[in-house]
This record gives sequence, structure tokens and C-alpha cells, in this order.
Amino acid sequence: MKKALQPVTRRRSPGRPPLNSLKIDADVILQRGLELTRTIPLQDLSVVRVAKEFGVTPASIRYYLRGRDALTSGIVILFYRELLAKWPRLTSDWKRDITAVARLVYRAYLEYPGIAAYFSAENRFRILSSAIRADRRTMSMFLEKYFSVVRTVGLDPERTANYGVILLQLLNMAAHATARHQWPAQHKSIANHLNALDPTEYPSTALVRESYLTMAGETAFAAALDLVVSGLEQSRTHNRRHR
Repeated sequence: MKKALQPVTRRRSPGRPPLNSLKIDADVILQRGLELTRTIPLQDLSVVRVAKEFGVTPASIRYYLRGRDALTSGIVILFYRELLAKWPRLTSDWKRDITAVARLVYRAYLEYPGIAAYFSAENRFRILSSAIRADRRTMSMFLEKYFSVVRTVGLDPERTANYGVILLQLLNMAAHATARHQWPAQHKSIANHLNALDPTEYPSTALVRESYLTMAGETAFAAALDLVVSGLEQSRTHNRRHR
């Protein structure tokens, strides 16, 4: 009597999710990771944490993404892709254009405060280097578009690079401070202290006290942006006079 043929079972790759499990892939994982940075600092977003979101094992996540670095750089790349998709239509007015781009970047950091927290806590240039290795085109396109706007100010290459980097750092700092409630208006203990000061002994503090105590995210960002634009205009005028 012939033996019945046994069904052939294919061996599955280690870490591969069960066939009947939730359908995930690298794009789905990274998109969910980006969403999580609305409430979680990116530096705290581990493979284990993402796996819990999908109800799978960490090995299942690593099947699609090669560990923590791939997860982090992939999320950063998605962040910049969203920025590029929302890039404002530029005009011939450098002030309007640089203000529009600055507001876009600032709002993006506020939308994903976990990204802003990561850039504040980590070496942002190491992060960008990792992202460039993962997706050279996206990161190169962002840098090209960004510095194209800064270039319209009309400064020499050194100032264009320096001011462009400083502006990005400022936007990150301002958004992170807003997300973390680090402005004077969000701390009543400071108000109690300043209101108790004798204005004759501390006249300068008394002069700015009201404005200082009402400074919050939008006010601080507007002031910082105004300072940057004014500085760029002054440098632009100086550069033209000394050509």
C-alpha cells in the first residue's frame, strides 16, 4: 500500500509574521512610527514599542526594518517628505519666501514634537547623514530647496550657509520649547517672583515684566523670526555696499 503524500510545508524566514497576522510592511511601520512622534520623542521610540502597536513581536518589525537605526532614519525621511509635499509656492520677495519656509518648518516640528525633541537631544548632523544614506534624493532635495530660499537673500556663500544652519537650529529650538512648555507664560512661579520685585530697585525688569510674563510659543517664534529677517536684511545691505 502506497503511503499518502505529505503536504510540503515551506520554511519561513526568521522573524517573518504569521501568514494570517495583521498586514504590515516597511511603509506601514514607518508611517505609524511617524504618527507616534506626535506624543513620543523619537529617541524613545524603539522597535519593541512599535511592535506593541501592531501586536507583533520585535522580530517581525526587524524582518522589514534592520533594527533601530533603520526605524529612526526611515521616520526622519518621512518627516522631510511631508515637508517637501507642503513646500510653499515661492515668489520673488525673499522676505515673504523665507518667512513662509520658516513657518512651515516650525509648524512641522510642532505637529511632530517627537522629531523636534530628537533633533534637540541628538547630533542632528549625524541623524541627517544616516538619513542621506537611506534616501539620498529626499534629503538632497530638502537641502536644495531650503538653501535656494536662503540664497535669494543675496548674501555671499559663507553667510548663506551660516545663517541657513542657524535658522534651522532656531526653528527646532523654538518648536521644542513650545512643545515642552518652556516659555515664561507657562510658569506661574516666575510671575509670582517678578511681581514681588520693587520696581525702583529693579527698573529694567519692571519695564519688561508684563511682556516677559506673557511670552509663549507664538509670541516667541514671531519675535525670533523677526530678529532673523531683520538681521538678514542688515547683512544684505552691508553685502551690497561692500561689493
